[in-house]
Amino acid sequence: MVANSKLRIGTHDGRFHADEILACAMLKHLPEYSNAEIIRTRDSSILSTCDIVVDVGGVFNAENHLYDHHQREFNLTYKDFYPNSDWDIKLSSAGLIYVHFGQKILSCILGMAENTMDPLVTALFDKMYSSFIVEIDAIDNGVPMAITPLRYSMNTSLSSRVNRMNPAWNQLDTDETICFHNALQLVDKEFITLVHFYADTWYPAREIVLNAVKNRYSIDSSGTIIYIEGTGCPWNAHFFEIEKSLSLNNVNEIEKQNQILFVIYQRKDSTWTIQAIPLDEHNNFSQR
Repeated sequence: MVANSKLRIGTHDGRFHADEILACAMLKHLPEYSNAEIIRTRDSSILSTCDIVVDVGGVFNAENHLYDHHQREFNLTYKDFYPNSDWDIKLSSAGLIYVHFGQKILSCILGMAENTMDPLVTALFDKMYSSFIVEIDAIDNGVPMAITPLRYSMNTSLSSRVNRMNPAWNQLDTDETICFHNALQLVDKEFITLVHFYADTWYPAREIVLNAVKNRYSIDSSGTIIYIEGTGCPWNAHFFEIEKSLSLNNVNEIEKQNQILFVIYQRKDSTWTIQAIPLDEHNNFSQR
């Protein structure tokens, strides 16, 4: 589709937040919105002239390109769109844009065909939500990180930094529009950087670990040992997720004799390591 400079993305004016900033940034990676003008207003008559509206208007209707989440009755989560997911935190405008356009956005950033079902895009889609978008959703909707009191607070998160980019209360001559677009550049850069990190670093390591798990019986007939090819591959960042995806973690007492127990890999200094598999990703000092 040829980029259309006349398209308009509508969002609210006044104090801005990470969710609508990210929603706008993601939309502008789509060809149809790449040159779109961002209109910041709460005037419904102006919003009605926009081609897509995020985080304002009191309506969620994907068919009409309306993506607000502030309605009292709105409770949609990532899990509602992808039932196999564990994420049940209420979506913000960023999450709404992501679940509807995310795979296409990732494809555009990576220079792939827009409608591709490439395994890389599929893997990154879930990873980017769990590692980036869900945090924005949770913070914007006031969902705490934990039920128990936190021992310290986080003030360096992306949402916190965006919040501090709003005009200060005692600087009345600050241009709010300039502040908004500065925040847009910050959020967009972080989003793109993480997409490329997962595509160029995280995903290749995942494929190595996946192949190691699938080929474990060629290493030892017991199937309890995996061999990680290459040097320095961060296998533990992927092993448990892969094990879960292949349903290898649902073992009964009889099958435990074939459970994966050890990993062999070469370090960057060319030395070899045999490591016992931890009980799970949260118990590195307790082995199976």
